[in-house]
Amino acid sequence: MFRIKQGLLLATALLAGQAHAVVLGVRDQGQALIFPYYNVQAGNTTLLQLANNSDHGKVVQLRVAEGQIGETALVFNLYLAGRDSWSGAIAADTPDGGAVLLSDDASCVIPALTTAVPNQPGRRLQELRIDDKPDADPAREREGWVEAIEIAAIAPDTMTDRHVGNVAAVPRYCAGLAAAWTAPGGYWANQPLRDLVNPRGGISGYAAVINVAAGTFFGAAAVPLDEFRIDPADSPRGTTASVVRHFVPSARQLLTLADTVSDPDERSVVARVVADNRSFELSYPLERAVDAVSAVLTASEIAADFDTRRDIGATSSFVQVFPTKRFYTNPALLPPGTTTPLPPFRAMYNAQAPFSVIEREWLLITDREGGIVADSGGVQFGGCEASVRHPATALAVTMPGGNPPDALLGTRFHGPMSQVCGGGNGEPLYMAGQVTLKLGRPTFGNGPIALRPSREGLRLAGLPVIALRLVNYVNASAQQGVLANYSAVATPSASVQCVDGTGEACVP
Repeated sequence: MFRIKQGLLLATALLAGQAHAVVLGVRDQGQALIFPYYNVQAGNTTLLQLANNSDHGKVVQLRVAEGQIGETALVFNLYLAGRDSWSGAIAADTPDGGAVLLSDDASCVIPALTTAVPNQPGRRLQELRIDDKPDADPAREREGWVEAIEIAAIAPDTMTDRHVGNVAAVPRYCAGLAAAWTAPGGYWANQPLRDLVNPRGGISGYAAVINVAAGTFFGAAAVPLDEFRIDPADSPRGTTASVVRHFVPSARQLLTLADTVSDPDERSVVARVVADNRSFELSYPLERAVDAVSAVLTASEIAADFDTRRDIGATSSFVQVFPTKRFYTNPALLPPGTTTPLPPFRAMYNAQAPFSVIEREWLLITDREGGIVADSGGVQFGGCEASVRHPATALAVTMPGGNPPDALLGTRFHGPMSQVCGGGNGEPLYMAGQVTLKLGRPTFGNGPIALRPSREGLRLAGLPVIALRLVNYVNASAQQGVLANYSAVATPSASVQCVDGTGEACVP
């Protein structure tokens, strides 16, 4: 084991901004998007909207990932004109069945949604289904997240540009795009990159979990990743198609978060991150490209306020999505014979008993004045330290003071924070304050929870996560006989630390 030298850290920091690197997008736009949560439990429906904020047409792959381990439940390509947007909804199929995606949007979709909705002209739907496992529990598809990856920009004034409706006075012609894939006459059957150039970025998105009967609306912007697939030699950007991969997607052939590219001529992928309040560019071998995406998503701690006061009907839930977890814990995606998870994760996915393994995270709970919530048994700082347990799945929903789970979500991935401080005899948590999840802290003497080292020898402590805090209040006095709900979503604050191989800070 070694300790990272301060000089190396400073040199790495000074290099920040000099190379193309996958990075969190700014102002909610990027080349790839992660919609943090969809839910069709407990009467919920999830609305999705994706926008092309560019004047250029785009091809965007949209993938619905189920929450158990993130397997593909549905995938298709969107062909968008400039300034075009697409909207759809994920809804329950039956009260105890799976889920469907439905849309009446005119933007071109390939493969097309297959089923017409009776008495609703223009609306079509597609069942969510894990294709490789037709006998899978349909409840798996009722919660998860959604990914969108820009495949390519569409070259102006081409046949494809006209088909998507991006040429003035030329109507959209989705049938022409479908025919382009049909051999022998279809132009994409033999030339799948025709009319396409490298991604230019500028897509954004939004998802909202809505329950009409309950009167709740939990909406949040998609998390953007920029410079996801980049060729530095493509200048000006969009001149060539060197990083375009265009095909009709399926569960067996698709782009994933592991397909980031910083330079097609190099055998490494770069991530630009801020750790310990310094900018770093971390490079990873091409075969570990997913580590670059995990790096920009990694958090050592996430923190947000909560409210569980009964007198105002307050409930709070914390959603954690680990969108790259399957590449570290799913035996089907790991090298043959691998029996242990790859760092930073600690538990392998078990397809036969996915809820049998419990993940443990340390947490810090303070009231709104930063004071001690309950007897902390000698903890030397203002607060109360304990742990929360939840299924070791790719999606977890934890609730302070809540067991059973939040009735507004009806989640299958529940983990309560109801016992805090003092071991097993802790006090129930019914109050307001702040929760800090310590994702980088080892448990039970294990080694540091940290991503695999970059080529520079740097490790980021914590887990690659996207988190949301959902809160709802019930007003029983809005007016006589009326209950009013006030719901909101916040993105927790996050910080990340750099550690060496022993778990010590990179810079003392």
